[in-house]
Amino acid sequence: MSAQLAELPTGRPARPALSHEAVTQGFDRVIEEAILGSLILVPKSIPTILEVLSADDFLLPSHQAIFAAIRDLQGEGEPVDPFTISDRLQGSAEFDAKDGRDYLLLLAALPTTAYDTLHQAHILKRQALERRARTLASEFLGGDLGLAELYEGCGRLLE
Repeated sequence: MSAQLAELPTGRPARPALSHEAVTQGFDRVIEEAILGSLILVPKSIPTILEVLSADDFLLPSHQAIFAAIRDLQGEGEPVDPFTISDRLQGSAEFDAKDGRDYLLLLAALPTTAYDTLHQAHILKRQALERRARTLASEFLGGDLGLAELYEGCGRLLE
């Protein structure tokens, strides 16, 4: 385990980080991008995907921010497209105005289908749960969590 400090993908405060390999094991950037691209291209699929995923299921902070913006725009009844998402993310640390909009346009151009998106959402959810379980186990074995905290964390994983 690395002694460097880093924020874990679960959004917890900084503490000794897991190795990069341990955190990203089970991470699939292509699936994250395909899901986001599909939500931008086919906004009617957003409610179904929101039943499966939350922003913290995405590993990359930029993907978490994009998903949260999509969720918020949908919830407010606003259009979901690269331009409204870009406008929503202006000024956020995870979003660069020029490159961010270009990235959103690239995501929207990725080929996918609504069926694929739901299937990919379930894969991403499983990967996120596996990362959280590895983090819990590592913290327990490293002495950062007691048994009661481990049980509580496992209970949250199973909700």
